[in-house]
Amino acid sequence: CSDPGVYLGTGWWLTESPSPLIATAPGVVEASDGSFTMSGFYDDSGNGDLSPQFPQGLPVLLAIARALGGVGGFFTAPVVLGGAALLAVYLLASLVVSRWWSLLAAVSLAVNLVHVHFSRDAYTEPLTVLLLIGGAWLLLVGLERPAMATAAGFVLGAALCVRIDALIAVSVLPVVAVHVILVNG
Repeated sequence: CSDPGVYLGTGWWLTESPSPLIATAPGVVEASDGSFTMSGFYDDSGNGDLSPQFPQGLPVLLAIARALGGVGGFFTAPVVLGGAALLAVYLLASLVVSRWWSLLAAVSLAVNLVHVHFSRDAYTEPLTVLLLIGGAWLLLVGLERPAMATAAGFVLGAALCVRIDALIAVSVLPVVAVHVILVNG
C-alpha cells in the first residue's frame, strides 16, 4: 500500500467514523502466522483495530473535502492543495523580489515534475509546502501586523500535524525572522 492509499483510506474512514482507529475483525489483516501485514497501520490494541502510523493532518483535510464536496471534492483536494502551495510560493517571493520574479518562482515550481507528481495524488508534500511557505509568509507579514504572526504560529504548528519532519523547517524560521528584524531595524 502506498502513501496515497493510506492517506485516502484514512480520510475516507474519518468521514464515516468519529475515531481514527479503523475497526477490523481479529485476523482480517494478519498473516496466517499472526504477524501484522498492513502497510501504514499498526495494531497496538491486540483486538484488530488499526491505528494510522502517521500524522493525521492530510487525512483530516481529505475527510473535510469529502464532507463538503462529496467524492469529487475528496479526490480533487490534492490538486487544490498543490495549487494553493504555488500561491504561497508566489506570496512569499513577492515579499523579497518583484512580482515578475515571484511569478517565475511559482511557475518554476508549477512545472517541476516532482511537484506535479505529488500534487496528483494524496501525498503530504504539497500540503507541507503550503503550510511551511504560507506560514513563513504570515510570519514575515506579521512583523508589521501581530495578528498575522499569531496566524503564522497556527499554520506552522499545523505543518507538524502533517509531517513530523516539518519541525526542521519550522525551527529555522524564528532565526530568519530575527535576522529580518535586525536587518530592517
